[in-house]
Amino acid sequence: MKSLHVVQHTVSENLGAMEDQFRRRGVGFQYQKPLTAGKVPTSAVNSDGLILLGGGAWGTHGERTTLPSLDQELRFAYDHLKRNRPVVGLGLGAQIVCIAAGGRTAQTGTRVHTGIARRVRDDALGGHMPESFPFVSFMRDDAVLPTDSEILAVDDDGAPVVFTVGPDVICMTCHPGTGPLMLRSLAAEVKASEDELATELAFVDQYFPEMTTALDSMMHGIAEATGWIVEDQGDTG
Repeated sequence: MKSLHVVQHTVSENLGAMEDQFRRRGVGFQYQKPLTAGKVPTSAVNSDGLILLGGGAWGTHGERTTLPSLDQELRFAYDHLKRNRPVVGLGLGAQIVCIAAGGRTAQTGTRVHTGIARRVRDDALGGHMPESFPFVSFMRDDAVLPTDSEILAVDDDGAPVVFTVGPDVICMTCHPGTGPLMLRSLAAEVKASEDELATELAFVDQYFPEMTTALDSMMHGIAEATGWIVEDQGDTG
């Protein structure tokens, strides 16, 4: 059975709907919580892969807003890349992977961004990425991609939503497992009222079924790219 490290930066943002996707496919995972435990592992020797989650108001720029464990996580991510272990970065996690892979980030404020992403390659995630899919991104700062990255999906402004840095390193500026409850919890953490995020919350409420369908499809592509999932446990005789 595969076993993954999942780095979690805030209690509100976890794997979400991705947890069930992994469990029913027989993939184990262990949450690492550097902001409460004070550290993350430093070596990928015994790791089958790494998932770096988002962090709400935490970012990679700014004296007061830079993730306190950023240096440790960069070393952990880099060790996975060096050893050719699969990595998935979501939101803030995508920024961390981007830096570890030779890119950088640009400072922006915390924001919630929703929209319909558009696939730019027919073979994105092995052909499992829908032509379009709704997304929600909750993060501070932006990833500036390494030169050897490949963009798989963009938003209405042409900004990357999904990109890769090698065949088994997948980054999303959104979190495809986000649901209405997670978004409301993240908003509460940064003291944003439901009135302030009424449009974004209404978007997730409306499109959550489509987001779930898109996640199910994309998980097949992530599974193939990373080698984490051999077959759906529910599909075995």
